[in-house]
Amino acid sequence: MSDAIRIAPATRADADAMRALVVAAYGHFVERMGKEPGPCAPMPPSSPPRAT
Repeated sequence: MSDAIRIAPATRADADAMRALVVAAYGHFVERMGKEPGPCAPMPPSSPPRAT
């Protein structure tokens, strides 16, 4: 087995895990801002990716 790191684009199947990661990272700002920070907001299914 190779020790190389493989980076692949996220898929819809990764959405729950990615949301949990973002909420863990940014969720503490909700009380201070009075709303979820932009990275925590869900994207509509038809949206293009945020970053390339």
